[in-house]
Amino acid sequence: MEVQVVKSYVPQSGVSVYMFDDISWNSSTSFRTPILADKTVITDNAGIATFELRDTDLNFVDSQTTFYFATFEDGTDKITGQSAITIKKGETKQVTIQL
Repeated sequence: MEVQVVKSYVPQSGVSVYMFDDISWNSSTSFRTPILADKTVITDNAGIATFELRDTDLNFVDSQTTFYFATFEDGTDKITGQSAITIKKGETKQVTIQL
């Protein structure tokens, strides 16, 4: 699973991207904070954050799982960009966050 972060269509390196599962993202906006993210990855020089998903990250009951990704203003809980994607086991997808 790749998340590209761009600002004015220019890839942004060194940005922390936070991944949330469906339950925590939709439970309450108070759960949408960096400290409560399921995973965090920093973008590379191409603005790509690569999340390695394990089978335990995927929903076995449903045939697909929705993940939510967000970037935050440094040192705060203010979301600067967000995106979501639904993925099935074995799929590889990419989503973009526009800052």
